[in-house]
Amino acid sequence: MVVWINNAGENREFEEIFLKNNIIAIKWVKIKEDLSNIKNKEELKEVYIKAYPENISKYGVNEVRKDINEIWRFLNEMKKGDIVLIPLSGGKVLVAEINGEYTFNKERPRHRRKVKRIGTISRAQYKEYFNKQLQYGRTVAKLKDENNNYLKEEDILKLINIEKN
Repeated sequence: MVVWINNAGENREFEEIFLKNNIIAIKWVKIKEDLSNIKNKEELKEVYIKAYPENISKYGVNEVRKDINEIWRFLNEMKKGDIVLIPLSGGKVLVAEINGEYTFNKERPRHRRKVKRIGTISRAQYKEYFNKQLQYGRTVAKLKDENNNYLKEEDILKLINIEKN
């Protein structure tokens, strides 16, 4: 299983919704259509550009490509059973297991996945254990340790001292 980070929107704007509804989501709220039937990144790019036509000139092609790759990961690479870390206010990090497929919602945030809460750690615990800050300025990514290896589920579960059933 893969370990992901999923930020709760710009400045944690969706934190309360994440916690109340046991979801994770992506921030691109101007994309007001269901992405379930997107077959490839080219189709996704068309939808993205339609929703955010200003972003290529405003941020550049590389930033737009990063956005599209993050949306693609959320739609297609995140899987049920993967672990996701959600940085919260107050220096806490929610540890959850993805237990739902991608769904579209008409309310913000629109693009969601259900999660099951496993536990909470502090950012300080994370830094001490992995010798690396839990920082990611974007929305979705696979997490790596100080040696640039992808984290595994057991790494996180050891950190919070639990066994997954």
